Amino acid sequence: MIHSVRMSTRGRVTLPKPLRDRLGLRPGMKLVWEVSDGQAVARVVEKDAQPD
Repeated sequence: MIHSVRMSTRGRVTLPKPLRDRLGLRPGMKLVWEVSDGQAVARVVEKDAQPD
């Protein structure tokens, strides 16, 4: 699965709905980013978080 997104001038990106659905992501969930060799990988760290 490949999705392309653009970063806003404020540095924000929106994850496409099919990607959020496939990963089970919901508002309020916390992600951490790991950067290595020019690649960024996001991981969910709070699966049961409530929306802000």
